[in-house]
Amino acid sequence: MTSDKTIYMGKQLQNFIAVVRDEEVILIKNEEIYYIEKIGRKSYIHTKNDSFVTSKTISYYENRLCENCFFRCYRSCIVNLIKVKKIVPQINYTYNIYFEDINQHVPLSRDRIKQLKSLLGI
Repeated sequence: MTSDKTIYMGKQLQNFIAVVRDEEVILIKNEEIYYIEKIGRKSYIHTKNDSFVTSKTISYYENRLCENCFFRCYRSCIVNLIKVKKIVPQINYTYNIYFEDINQHVPLSRDRIKQLKSLLGI
């Protein structure tokens, strides 16, 4: 993982996120993003083969990304629903979200379960 800066390129370019790494501008297509998480003051954009570090907020990404494809599963994380393989119940009425093609999972907040079920039509 390397550190970079995120570039805002206007509302019309919402099908990708632009990040700067080693003085290069890298365009990350929305469909390549598995999830974005905030750790401390940094956001991490996770793709299948790479992670990108930015200083933008989760709210920034939530507003830039397609609201029907990306879901805020807890305060510090947005997931790409297209990349979700399964949602597995855990102890204490919580869930974990698992992704296709990567060996990662993120928790689903109890407060957001109803919202996700409604979005998925369950």
